[in-house]
Amino acid sequence: MALLLTVQAISSRAQEKTVELGHLSSFRSMGIVLDITDSRSGIRDQVKIYADMMARWSDESNGRGFGLAYSHLMDYRSVVLKECTLSFYAGPGVDLGFKADLGRKRGPVIAVSGEWGMHFDFSGPVSVRLGFGTLLGVHFRGSGIRDTSLSLYKYGLATALLPEFSVIYRL
Repeated sequence: MALLLTVQAISSRAQEKTVELGHLSSFRSMGIVLDITDSRSGIRDQVKIYADMMARWSDESNGRGFGLAYSHLMDYRSVVLKECTLSFYAGPGVDLGFKADLGRKRGPVIAVSGEWGMHFDFSGPVSVRLGFGTLLGVHFRGSGIRDTSLSLYKYGLATALLPEFSVIYRL
């Protein structure tokens, strides 16, 4: 009996979650995004795996960097329109990667992040997002353990107003 109740509780919780997978594109980064949204609270846990494009555009490094980001996003306001629901969201997160910085070669980056934007949720399986984000973190540089130094990750602040565009598919 207890096993049946546990399975039923897990099944009902799984139905309360929405899983979405999509493409992320911006001048800063290109990659994939995975969202898991709690249907009751509207809170969205987001994971991004991406190629860092800033070094590519600025020609400061020999190749692209990469990153992994996690954000805990909350919808603050929703407006129902004719064809879609428009939601405004924001939330904190963390970002880890191996990226170039202004005037620096690629190196490890650890940062806290803040994201905000708008989400167009259509009645079908597709939604579109336009978002912004800033990173406050450190960039490690050097060629070994003894000569490694830290600096503020300048690209994280300088690119705060570059938009990110995502097309998301509900699974």
